[in-house]
Amino acid sequence: MEGWHSDRRANLEEVIRELERRFGPGIVYRLSQAKPKVGEVALSTGSLALDYATGLGGVPRGRITEIYGPDSSGKTTLAYQLLASAQRDQGLAVLIDAEQAADGEAMTSCGVDLSDLILASPVEAEEGLEMVEILVRCGALDALVVSSVAALGALPRRVSSLARLMSEGLSKINLFLKGTPTALVFTNHLSQPGQRPAGGRALGFYASLRIELQAQRPITRFDGDVVGVRALAKVTKNKMAFPLREVTLDFLEGKGISHEGELVDLGLERGLIKKLPLGLVYDFEVLGRGREQALAFLRQNAAVTRRLEEDLRRQLMDTAPLSMSA
Repeated sequence: MEGWHSDRRANLEEVIRELERRFGPGIVYRLSQAKPKVGEVALSTGSLALDYATGLGGVPRGRITEIYGPDSSGKTTLAYQLLASAQRDQGLAVLIDAEQAADGEAMTSCGVDLSDLILASPVEAEEGLEMVEILVRCGALDALVVSSVAALGALPRRVSSLARLMSEGLSKINLFLKGTPTALVFTNHLSQPGQRPAGGRALGFYASLRIELQAQRPITRFDGDVVGVRALAKVTKNKMAFPLREVTLDFLEGKGISHEGELVDLGLERGLIKKLPLGLVYDFEVLGRGREQALAFLRQNAAVTRRLEEDLRRQLMDTAPLSMSA
């Protein structure tokens, strides 16, 4: 196993040298020696509810995923949590930041280890897709996130149509991606529900999994300050399991997805938490009179939180939908 790790590390270092030869020094920022990990079927999204909704346990490896939605719907936060999830399992993570707006503080709050993150910033649209192709072909990555397709379209490009560029680029990338441990994720902008995301039809065609995020309402504190957004995450396409599942997620500023929030919501949905006259009750433990009190209780009682999560994982595993053949 150690030999396999060494081979992947060597492959990645060669790819970084090739990227710097092709696009110039400094185009890739390698901040420390990452710790590669052999991939599995899926990479966790960092959300227990969304992992279950995909039917796979996360986003598929060796395939393309598109996360799309309007501004302030949680796309970037979810992308950061995917990077953190890869690193948490000692995997290799890369962010191609076409927006040139990577927020180190936000990434850290989502669990990303900046010292183990590879960050690339293309200056042309073609460069961005060439970087994706080279990184995919090395077979050494666990998570490769491109933020975003709309930003790629705003970069200078040598062809007139972003749709054409995406179609030609993704057809090659998809071939090289198959069989690798890499979960390739594109974020994409959607102006309004029902509209087609940026980049034409190609990404929707080649993506094995598509997740649409729709902001539902702001999350406010007792003093009225907005501290996040509640969003609906809908699986709109799934080649590997049953699609059209949806979950509600709380994206909190400076914290990422609310772990306690999804535990309460899932617990109520699955019947592990009961609504009784005295409040929300889990396993003879009164969590609080309402949802906010229950969240505060779970934040302060790690043992109860851990037990609730273990019970939910066990129940979700027992009732997980059977994946369809690819």
